[in-house]
Amino acid sequence: MSSIFTSARYTGSNASQGIAALLTGPMQAPRLLVVADDATWAAARAHVEPQFTNSTNATFYSLGQRVRASKILADALAVRAGEYDAILAVGSGTINDVCKFAAFTANKPYAVVATAASMNGYSAANASLEVDGFKQSFTARPPLAVIADSAILNAAPKRLTRAGIGDTLCRTTVEADMLLSHLLLDTPYPREIFDTLRQHEETLLTGLMKARESEAAYIECLMTALLDAGDAMTTYGSSAVASQGEHMIAHTLELKYGSELLNILHGELIAITTLTMSQFQHRMLLGSSVVRRMDYPNEQFVRQFGKRHEPSLFEAYSKKLLSDEQVTAVNARIEKHWPDIIKQLGDIMIATNTLERALIHSGINTTPSQIGLADERYRFATSYAHLTRERFTFLDLAAMNVRRMK
Repeated sequence: MSSIFTSARYTGSNASQGIAALLTGPMQAPRLLVVADDATWAAARAHVEPQFTNSTNATFYSLGQRVRASKILADALAVRAGEYDAILAVGSGTINDVCKFAAFTANKPYAVVATAASMNGYSAANASLEVDGFKQSFTARPPLAVIADSAILNAAPKRLTRAGIGDTLCRTTVEADMLLSHLLLDTPYPREIFDTLRQHEETLLTGLMKARESEAAYIECLMTALLDAGDAMTTYGSSAVASQGEHMIAHTLELKYGSELLNILHGELIAITTLTMSQFQHRMLLGSSVVRRMDYPNEQFVRQFGKRHEPSLFEAYSKKLLSDEQVTAVNARIEKHWPDIIKQLGDIMIATNTLERALIHSGINTTPSQIGLADERYRFATSYAHLTRERFTFLDLAAMNVRRMK
């Protein structure tokens, strides 16, 4: 397997024993930097420390409490990592992203001990870091190994597991957006990747009550699905196979109202935006569309997002603006093939009521008001999210549509 991929997964009960195998095998590290925060180290220490070999000089470094994944922190960790042979991250999203980028920058191998089945970025080749309060995606390398011990995962706060469910079930809206773009614009659609990602969904959807009871088999299935999604992003070369319209809505909310979302987990927000996007997609498929060419002056981006973000957002949005010829071609495809487009999309989408019941059974919030978001803020995000990325989604089709949805 290519070195850009995570080469080993240690999952299930006693998976922590994989640390010893790793340290005597592909990641021999006489000087090992073990990075965690106070909470993740408390959760995993009893499983991690006994696995260190006699030849490993492990130095523990805590990032403290309530850590945020900032590039400043990752850069500082990269400097510290230069004194060691490898990094062992102990944590989930924040810890993994900081360590992943630090290891990449310092050119050091790293592995991660997952402390919660909470997100799909463990094995992805990118790190999500804050710069001036704004999340950006940075190139990195996946870990050499992911250690996902069910004893640790099962003991994680249930809220984290629910966030992982939200970060997984967005597959339905992601794939629908990518397939729509493919059918209208001939953009890439990696069907084989999505075939893999769909294979866990029946178990996840039918077993959500068990997730609330921390059944080990369910959480192992969830963790496998999350790791598969990370591998999918690495295989595809971008986050596109795990992030489309639903993430654009979430991204817009974070961009505009991030200070109001500091206590909301990424997967919790994605659960809500996925349900919104699913409702939106199904509603659009009840009718048809006639699209017009769209242009937005720079002033529109300044007005909606401010001068600081205007250059990057306008540059990204400009990449998907359609020419007059492309608009004509899209309208011709819609007129000729819309019934077939509806069928193809329906074959890969989860029904909205099925998705909603599953999320409610998981115990996760499903409406903006439940996380304290005012209706007008959420409406802003759904109205302008299409301006924030170069990916063509149902949000763009709606913005270009000159017919009213049913």
